[in-house]
Amino acid sequence: MNSARIQSILESLKSESVRDSFADSPEFVAVLDAFVAKDAIAADLSSAEAESAGGAAAVLEALTLMLRVFRNMCANCPANQDRLRERHFDDVVGRAVALILPLSSPAPTDVAADALRLRWQRDAVRAALGLLCNFVTANAPNQQLVWQRFFPTVFSAVLGGADRSAVGTGALLLYNCIANHPARRAELASDKGVTVCRHLLMAIEVESETHDDAFEWIYFAFLRIFRDDLLPSLYAALGPPPEPIAAVSAPEPPLDSRERLLRFINHMADDDATDTDADVAPTPARPRPRPATSEQVRLLKLVDAAASRVPASDLGYVATPHTCRLLTRELGQRCSVVFLNSTLRLSGAGSPASSSFSPPATVDGDSLDSVGSMAASLESVAASASGPESAPADVEALMTVLDILGKVTSLGDDMAEKAALMAVFHEEELLVICVGLLERAWVTEQHAKSRGGRPSNSQAGFKQQLITVIGNLCHRCRAAQDKARELNVIPLLLNHCNLDDNNPCIQDVGRWCLLVCHCSKSQWT
Repeated sequence: MNSARIQSILESLKSESVRDSFADSPEFVAVLDAFVAKDAIAADLSSAEAESAGGAAAVLEALTLMLRVFRNMCANCPANQDRLRERHFDDVVGRAVALILPLSSPAPTDVAADALRLRWQRDAVRAALGLLCNFVTANAPNQQLVWQRFFPTVFSAVLGGADRSAVGTGALLLYNCIANHPARRAELASDKGVTVCRHLLMAIEVESETHDDAFEWIYFAFLRIFRDDLLPSLYAALGPPPEPIAAVSAPEPPLDSRERLLRFINHMADDDATDTDADVAPTPARPRPRPATSEQVRLLKLVDAAASRVPASDLGYVATPHTCRLLTRELGQRCSVVFLNSTLRLSGAGSPASSSFSPPATVDGDSLDSVGSMAASLESVAASASGPESAPADVEALMTVLDILGKVTSLGDDMAEKAALMAVFHEEELLVICVGLLERAWVTEQHAKSRGGRPSNSQAGFKQQLITVIGNLCHRCRAAQDKARELNVIPLLLNHCNLDDNNPCIQDVGRWCLLVCHCSKSQWT
């Protein structure tokens, strides 16, 4: 069958009446027989049969045209989709999938001929993926068959490729298979599908200002995963392997908010440190924080994109209680890694205005001023840390988590999900963490100024975003306001109602947060 005849069939398939009856026509049988014959030759494009058929490029061109015939016959035609599944699945779909996987051939000697072959090989893969997409669209049995036969191998091969068009079509195929099937979404987010998820995330062009079809379908696929509350398990699977956890000591006695704040900051300074004071209960042993991976950062950026793009009424589907618990814990984890970095170190742990905030037991409080003692003690711990400096991924993850928390904590009071999310933040001590980080940053700057040096350059917008989250948590919440005052947050906020090149809007944000924390219930209306 020559190219002209195949092109004529492709033109005729534009008619819906021709398409509906095409599977029973002689033309279909002729195309199918020619496809099987050409596919057998394509198994070895360097063979004598391939050379006699016009070479590798000619074989791949013929296969591409016939794949387009099968693709077009399945477009919006359930009858043809079912016919291929019931009678010709292995001959058509199975052979099409075989073309998607890498083709092996010896190194070419003719550069021009090889360029032509690569072009048709690329077009053949695109046509095969188009056939698969049309084959499964709105057809649950076909989706199930493709998923059982080709997940995750074929999906990994396609999504890990360099052809953006093929990646976009592969992401569309994946979305079609998981859109209405929760069990497949759970399988995708499990250990079995984590490689596919890695390829999806690495296919996102982070630096691009515009997004192509590949990004859109990847985004839609992950949005389904977020709404199934699968983000925490997938995030853990994308991270480095966990370290063994040491034995946990006896439970700690109840602590008030300021003591919990001090304990958090001490843990952040040195995860292996334990209190030696006889009056203080031993600190439970914890695994050292693990660095973030590039895939985890990209996943967080997708969550941030989802929180920005979905309507406010749907934000609760993105930010589930399990996701909020993950974000709160990740904020502490990322800070534990980032703040031990020599460049971004924030080595203070208190505020001069916080009279009840005592320096750690490792430093003689009488020999140093309150700012210097707290900063020096944590600085010495940070200087002796043996781990590698935090990677840019940890800094990016930290700022992305803060940005997401700023959006989630700003939910309106009429949102049904707000009470459950705020309960999670209260349970996970998000307010304590944010206040502790803000105090740490401020003390570091004051300590640097007292030594005649320049304040340490924290990440741009870091303190401003922390104050935003504190204000959102305290908005119309008497319990959070009381806890904030217990943490002596008012003097700390007053110290941030000034101009800051690194936090351009911090003056206004700080004043707003002061009003929120001082607002009484009678002033809410």
